[in-house]
Amino acid sequence: MRSETGELKMSTETKKQTLEELMTEQNRIALAREQREAREYAERQAAAEEAKLQQAAKLHQKLLRDKNEAQKKFGDQRACAHLKGIGAHDQNMTLYNLYSHQLPDGSVFIRCRNRCGFMWLAGDTRETIVRNGQTLPNPTRWSYEDAYSHLPK
Repeated sequence: MRSETGELKMSTETKKQTLEELMTEQNRIALAREQREAREYAERQAAAEEAKLQQAAKLHQKLLRDKNEAQKKFGDQRACAHLKGIGAHDQNMTLYNLYSHQLPDGSVFIRCRNRCGFMWLAGDTRETIVRNGQTLPNPTRWSYEDAYSHLPK
């Protein structure tokens, strides 16, 4: 039906139907958006969990590698005789490949020049050494005084 102005008149029933269709369409769009956002959130959470697991695995590998390196170094230090190589000196002489060094703060250490590179600090005993506040077993079984007595004169 046309009104006096020429516009089509819609019945109230048609308007209601159209309004219901619009509301249904809006609800469908909102539901789709919520589902998409929930899916994206779940994907982000899964990615964050995966990253956390990868970080934990990486840390575990690093700790394991450091532990293996420390055990190898400990074994090298235990097996080292701290002697100079054979060749230029008399075979009857025992020459140790050690040196001492005094730091600017006045502390003195003795170090092996061989592959073991063990460092004795004042206070090290034959049984234990103290490093970074931790008491550890002494792999060389030499105290600081023993190492000092074997320094070249």
